[in-house]
Amino acid sequence: MIDTTLNSMERGKIAENIVKDLFEEAGFKVVRYGYEHLLPELANKDNLLQGRASDFIRHQPDFVIINSQNEAFFVEVKFRSEGKIKKEHMFPYPEGFVVFLTKDAILSQSIEEIYLKGENFKGIKDMKPFRNIPNSIIDKYVKVTKRKLGEETLAGQLFEGLITKITGKSLNQIKPATQPVIVGGGVDLQGWERLQEIPQWVINKIRSRKAKNIGKDKWLIHGEHFDYKVIYENKSPIGFRNRRHTR
Repeated sequence: MIDTTLNSMERGKIAENIVKDLFEEAGFKVVRYGYEHLLPELANKDNLLQGRASDFIRHQPDFVIINSQNEAFFVEVKFRSEGKIKKEHMFPYPEGFVVFLTKDAILSQSIEEIYLKGENFKGIKDMKPFRNIPNSIIDKYVKVTKRKLGEETLAGQLFEGLITKITGKSLNQIKPATQPVIVGGGVDLQGWERLQEIPQWVINKIRSRKAKNIGKDKWLIHGEHFDYKVIYENKSPIGFRNRRHTR
């Protein structure tokens, strides 16, 4: 069973170490990059950074990984036991990938694909930079994930391996892996933040035709500090805001 004595931070660190070991065994150079490593003097849970710059500081990816051609990629590691994650928990860094661990799977997706195209997570080898990672290494660390963050034990896995070797049939073929679910929200690569509640004055601007029409059922409204974008889907408004860039 899942170790319920571990808190979310401890599980997150275990997930990070699993991913680090996976990439290193696959031949990548792995450099820790999170702000608690680069700027430990700012990693104070009792005095959290505030302001727009803090979003970029606090959400720095966990790793920079470098392949044999010296190409670098950002990697952010996330763990959710049941596979459900909010988009806003994945910050849109360029050339960034999320490696997403559930209790029984290791998945991945490009941040750009998540935000711009709404793509869900796929197998780690479906990502172009990771396509040459041997299946044997991925399978090895999926088993590690199931032991350290899931519901299996080493003894159980060894027994399953023995039965599979004798019978040629896996005991775990019937049970499917946890399917990932991305919940909307967050900030996209252009800086648009999804709003839970649209300010009433923004709606009033649209109703009074004082908003700029930027497409079918799409409106742009300028505020003092933010620009607002409202998109109507089946007559229901979806709101976004972006900090104004004034010259």
